[in-house]
Amino acid sequence: MLRHCQVFRKWLDARLGYIGTGHIGKVLIRICASRDEYSAYQDSRGWFGRGFEIVTYKDNEGWLDSNWSTLNRGIYDQWMDDKNKSLRQAAPRWISSGLPNFLANARSKGKKIEFKADLWDKSQVSTLRREDKLLPADAFFGLTSDEIFADWNNMTQAQFFIHYLLVGPGSKSGKYKNVFGNYLKNMIFLLDEAEDDDEYAKLLEETPKTEEEESALFRKRQEFWKNREQQFLESLQERTFEGWSDKDWRRFNASYWKEL
Repeated sequence: MLRHCQVFRKWLDARLGYIGTGHIGKVLIRICASRDEYSAYQDSRGWFGRGFEIVTYKDNEGWLDSNWSTLNRGIYDQWMDDKNKSLRQAAPRWISSGLPNFLANARSKGKKIEFKADLWDKSQVSTLRREDKLLPADAFFGLTSDEIFADWNNMTQAQFFIHYLLVGPGSKSGKYKNVFGNYLKNMIFLLDEAEDDDEYAKLLEETPKTEEEESALFRKRQEFWKNREQQFLESLQERTFEGWSDKDWRRFNASYWKEL
Protein backbone atom coordinates (compact mmCIF):
# COMPACT_ATOMS: atom_id res chain seq x y z
CA MET A 1 0.00 0.00 0.00
CA LEU A 2 2.81 2.42 0.87
CA ARG A 3 4.48 1.68 -2.45
CA HIS A 4 1.24 2.49 -4.27
CA CYS A 5 0.97 5.83 -2.45
CA GLN A 6 4.49 6.78 -3.49
CA VAL A 7 3.94 5.83 -7.12
CA PHE A 8 0.59 7.59 -7.27
CA ARG A 9 1.95 10.83 -5.82
CA LYS A 10 4.80 10.76 -8.33
CA TRP A 11 2.23 10.36 -11.10
CA LEU A 12 0.29 13.38 -9.82
CA ASP A 13 3.50 15.43 -9.74
CA ALA A 14 4.45 14.37 -13.26
CA ARG A 15 1.04 14.78 -14.91
CA LEU A 16 -0.56 17.63 -12.93
CA GLY A 17 2.34 19.30 -11.16
CA TYR A 18 1.91 22.46 -13.25
CA ILE A 19 -1.26 23.45 -11.36
CA GLY A 20 0.59 25.17 -8.54
CA THR A 21 3.80 25.88 -6.68
CA GLY A 22 2.68 24.81 -3.21
CA HIS A 23 4.94 22.49 -1.23
CA ILE A 24 3.62 18.94 -0.90
CA GLY A 25 3.89 18.05 2.75
CA LYS A 26 4.30 14.70 4.45
CA VAL A 27 1.20 12.77 5.45
CA LEU A 28 0.27 10.04 7.87
CA ILE A 29 -1.51 6.99 6.47
CA ARG A 30 -3.84 5.46 9.04
CA ILE A 31 -5.14 1.97 8.23
CA CYS A 32 -8.23 1.07 10.22
CA ALA A 33 -8.96 -2.56 11.08
CA SER A 34 -12.35 -2.56 9.35
CA ARG A 35 -14.80 -0.47 7.38
CA ASP A 36 -16.83 0.16 10.57
CA GLU A 37 -13.76 1.41 12.43
CA TYR A 38 -12.92 3.63 9.47
CA SER A 39 -16.40 5.18 9.48
CA ALA A 40 -16.33 5.73 13.24
CA TYR A 41 -12.92 7.36 13.10
CA GLN A 42 -13.90 9.65 10.26
CA ASP A 43 -16.98 10.76 12.21
CA SER A 44 -14.88 11.50 15.31
CA ARG A 45 -12.28 13.84 13.81
CA GLY A 46 -12.70 17.42 12.68
CA TRP A 47 -11.80 18.94 9.33
CA PHE A 48 -8.68 20.57 10.76
CA GLY A 49 -7.12 17.15 11.32
CA ARG A 50 -7.61 16.00 7.76
CA GLY A 51 -4.88 17.99 6.07
CA PHE A 52 -2.02 15.71 7.05
CA GLU A 53 -3.71 12.34 7.48
CA ILE A 54 -5.05 9.84 4.92
CA VAL A 55 -7.37 7.21 6.34
CA THR A 56 -8.29 3.88 4.77
CA TYR A 57 -9.16 0.41 6.09
CA LYS A 58 -8.27 -3.26 5.72
CA ASP A 59 -10.28 -5.14 3.15
CA ASN A 60 -12.11 -7.68 5.29
CA GLU A 61 -15.42 -7.54 3.45
CA GLY A 62 -14.45 -7.86 -0.18
CA TRP A 63 -14.67 -4.11 -0.85
CA LEU A 64 -11.33 -3.99 -2.65
CA ASP A 65 -12.30 -1.30 -5.16
CA SER A 66 -13.85 0.87 -2.46
CA ASN A 67 -10.72 0.47 -0.34
CA TRP A 68 -8.39 1.71 -3.09
CA SER A 69 -10.81 4.43 -4.07
CA THR A 70 -10.79 5.80 -0.52
CA LEU A 71 -6.99 5.78 -0.42
CA ASN A 72 -6.60 7.44 -3.83
CA ARG A 73 -9.09 10.17 -3.00
CA GLY A 74 -7.27 10.90 0.24
CA ILE A 75 -3.93 11.17 -1.52
CA TYR A 76 -5.38 13.47 -4.19
CA ASP A 77 -7.24 15.68 -1.70
CA GLN A 78 -4.10 16.27 0.35
CA TRP A 79 -1.95 16.78 -2.76
CA MET A 80 -4.41 19.25 -4.30
CA ASP A 81 -4.82 21.28 -1.12
CA ASP A 82 -1.05 21.61 -0.82
CA LYS A 83 -0.55 22.41 -4.51
CA ASN A 84 -3.33 24.91 -5.16
CA LYS A 85 -6.33 25.06 -2.84
CA SER A 86 -7.78 28.10 -4.65
CA LEU A 87 -7.95 26.15 -7.92
CA ARG A 88 -9.77 23.31 -6.22
CA GLN A 89 -12.38 25.69 -4.82
CA ALA A 90 -12.95 27.56 -8.09
CA ALA A 91 -12.86 24.67 -10.59
CA PRO A 92 -16.06 23.88 -12.51
CA ARG A 93 -17.86 20.96 -10.97
CA TRP A 94 -17.18 18.57 -13.84
CA ILE A 95 -13.51 18.91 -12.84
CA SER A 96 -13.88 19.18 -9.05
CA SER A 97 -16.01 16.01 -9.07
CA GLY A 98 -14.90 14.24 -12.25
CA LEU A 99 -11.15 14.44 -11.60
CA PRO A 100 -11.18 12.74 -8.16
CA ASN A 101 -13.68 10.17 -9.47
CA PHE A 102 -11.29 9.37 -12.31
CA LEU A 103 -8.24 9.27 -10.02
CA ALA A 104 -10.05 6.94 -7.61
CA ASN A 105 -9.56 4.21 -10.24
CA ALA A 106 -5.74 4.43 -10.08
CA ARG A 107 -3.90 1.15 -9.57
CA SER A 108 -0.13 0.83 -9.39
CA LYS A 109 1.71 -1.80 -11.41
CA GLY A 110 5.37 -1.64 -10.58
CA LYS A 111 6.39 1.97 -11.10
CA LYS A 112 3.45 2.72 -13.36
CA ILE A 113 -0.12 3.87 -12.71
CA GLU A 114 -3.03 2.43 -14.65
CA PHE A 115 -6.67 3.51 -14.71
CA LYS A 116 -9.63 1.23 -15.28
CA ALA A 117 -13.21 2.28 -14.66
CA ASP A 118 -15.36 -0.14 -12.72
CA LEU A 119 -17.97 -2.27 -14.45
CA TRP A 120 -20.89 -0.36 -12.94
CA ASP A 121 -19.70 2.95 -14.43
CA LYS A 122 -19.02 1.32 -17.80
CA SER A 123 -22.51 -0.16 -17.82
CA GLN A 124 -24.01 3.21 -16.95
CA VAL A 125 -22.24 4.93 -19.85
CA SER A 126 -23.32 2.16 -22.24
CA THR A 127 -26.92 2.72 -21.16
CA LEU A 128 -26.60 6.47 -21.73
CA ARG A 129 -25.26 5.83 -25.21
CA ARG A 130 -28.20 3.55 -26.07
CA GLU A 131 -30.60 6.20 -24.74
CA ASP A 132 -28.82 8.96 -26.71
CA LYS A 133 -28.01 10.86 -23.52
CA LEU A 134 -24.26 11.30 -23.91
CA LEU A 135 -22.98 14.84 -23.40
CA PRO A 136 -20.92 16.25 -26.29
CA ALA A 137 -17.41 17.41 -25.44
CA ASP A 138 -18.23 21.11 -25.73
CA ALA A 139 -20.95 20.79 -23.06
CA PHE A 140 -18.32 20.33 -20.36
CA PHE A 141 -16.69 23.61 -21.30
CA GLY A 142 -19.81 25.65 -22.00
CA LEU A 143 -22.48 24.63 -19.48
CA THR A 144 -22.51 25.74 -15.86
CA SER A 145 -22.16 23.21 -13.08
CA ASP A 146 -25.88 23.41 -12.30
CA GLU A 147 -26.77 22.85 -15.96
CA ILE A 148 -24.48 19.85 -16.37
CA PHE A 149 -25.48 18.17 -13.14
CA ALA A 150 -29.19 18.72 -13.47
CA ASP A 151 -28.84 15.08 -14.59
CA TRP A 152 -26.80 13.18 -12.02
CA ASN A 153 -25.70 10.67 -14.68
CA ASN A 154 -23.44 13.36 -16.06
CA MET A 155 -21.17 12.91 -13.02
CA THR A 156 -20.05 9.58 -14.46
CA GLN A 157 -19.65 11.12 -17.90
CA ALA A 158 -17.31 13.77 -16.45
CA GLN A 159 -15.10 11.00 -15.11
CA PHE A 160 -14.91 9.32 -18.54
CA PHE A 161 -14.25 12.62 -20.30
CA ILE A 162 -11.29 13.34 -18.01
CA HIS A 163 -10.03 9.79 -18.63
CA TYR A 164 -10.16 10.52 -22.36
CA LEU A 165 -8.24 13.79 -21.94
CA LEU A 166 -5.58 12.65 -19.45
CA VAL A 167 -4.74 9.05 -20.37
CA GLY A 168 -7.05 8.09 -23.25
CA PRO A 169 -6.85 8.86 -26.98
CA GLY A 170 -7.13 12.60 -26.32
CA SER A 171 -3.81 12.54 -24.46
CA LYS A 172 -2.11 11.01 -27.50
CA SER A 173 -3.59 13.34 -30.13
CA GLY A 174 -1.49 16.20 -31.42
CA LYS A 175 -4.49 18.53 -31.31
CA TYR A 176 -6.11 17.44 -28.04
CA LYS A 177 -3.25 16.30 -25.79
CA ASN A 178 -2.82 19.74 -24.22
CA VAL A 179 -6.49 20.67 -23.92
CA PHE A 180 -6.89 19.72 -20.26
CA GLY A 181 -3.56 21.22 -19.22
CA ASN A 182 -4.16 24.46 -21.09
CA TYR A 183 -7.64 24.71 -19.62
CA LEU A 184 -6.31 24.42 -16.07
CA LYS A 185 -3.44 26.82 -16.76
CA ASN A 186 -5.87 29.40 -18.12
CA MET A 187 -8.02 28.86 -15.06
CA ILE A 188 -5.03 29.64 -12.83
CA PHE A 189 -4.36 32.78 -14.89
CA LEU A 190 -7.95 33.96 -14.35
CA LEU A 191 -7.69 33.19 -10.64
CA ASP A 192 -4.60 35.38 -10.44
CA GLU A 193 -6.49 38.17 -12.19
CA ALA A 194 -9.37 37.79 -9.73
CA GLU A 195 -7.09 38.74 -6.86
CA ASP A 196 -7.57 42.33 -8.01
CA ASP A 197 -11.25 41.97 -7.11
CA ASP A 198 -11.69 43.49 -3.63
CA GLU A 199 -14.31 40.93 -2.59
CA TYR A 200 -12.18 37.96 -3.60
CA ALA A 201 -9.01 39.47 -2.14
CA LYS A 202 -10.81 39.80 1.18
CA LEU A 203 -11.80 36.13 1.07
CA LEU A 204 -8.19 35.14 0.39
CA GLU A 205 -7.02 37.13 3.40
CA GLU A 206 -9.40 35.44 5.83
CA THR A 207 -7.73 32.94 8.16
CA PRO A 208 -10.17 30.52 9.82
CA LYS A 209 -9.46 29.50 13.40
CA THR A 210 -12.16 26.90 13.92
CA GLU A 211 -13.72 24.05 11.96
CA GLU A 212 -16.93 26.07 11.53
CA GLU A 213 -15.02 29.08 10.18
CA GLU A 214 -13.10 26.84 7.75
CA SER A 215 -16.33 25.37 6.39
CA ALA A 216 -17.97 28.79 6.14
CA LEU A 217 -15.00 30.27 4.28
CA PHE A 218 -14.94 27.34 1.85
CA ARG A 219 -18.64 27.91 1.09
CA LYS A 220 -18.15 31.66 0.61
CA ARG A 221 -15.31 31.14 -1.86
CA GLN A 222 -17.33 28.59 -3.79
CA GLU A 223 -20.31 30.95 -3.85
CA PHE A 224 -18.10 33.74 -5.18
CA TRP A 225 -17.15 31.65 -8.20
CA LYS A 226 -20.62 30.20 -8.68
CA ASN A 227 -22.04 33.72 -9.07
CA ARG A 228 -19.46 34.42 -11.78
CA GLU A 229 -19.33 30.98 -13.35
CA GLN A 230 -20.88 31.80 -16.72
CA GLN A 231 -18.47 34.67 -17.35
CA PHE A 232 -15.59 32.54 -16.04
CA LEU A 233 -16.45 29.67 -18.42
CA GLU A 234 -16.73 31.99 -21.40
CA SER A 235 -13.31 33.49 -20.70
CA LEU A 236 -11.80 30.03 -20.28
CA GLN A 237 -13.30 28.81 -23.54
CA GLU A 238 -12.07 31.85 -25.45
CA ARG A 239 -8.53 31.44 -24.15
CA THR A 240 -8.29 27.66 -24.49
CA PHE A 241 -10.05 27.15 -27.81
CA GLU A 242 -9.14 30.29 -29.69
CA GLY A 243 -9.60 29.78 -33.42
CA TRP A 244 -11.63 26.56 -33.13
CA SER A 245 -14.38 26.20 -35.74
CA ASP A 246 -17.63 24.23 -35.50
CA LYS A 247 -15.89 21.54 -37.55
CA ASP A 248 -13.08 21.35 -34.97
CA TRP A 249 -15.63 20.82 -32.19
CA ARG A 250 -17.43 18.12 -34.17
CA ARG A 251 -14.16 16.26 -34.69
CA PHE A 252 -13.27 16.64 -31.03
CA ASN A 253 -16.61 15.24 -29.97
CA ALA A 254 -16.40 12.35 -32.45
CA SER A 255 -12.99 11.40 -31.10
CA TYR A 256 -14.30 11.47 -27.52
CA TRP A 257 -17.48 9.50 -28.19
CA LYS A 258 -15.48 6.87 -30.09
CA GLU A 259 -13.67 6.16 -26.82
CA LEU A 260 -16.88 5.44 -24.89
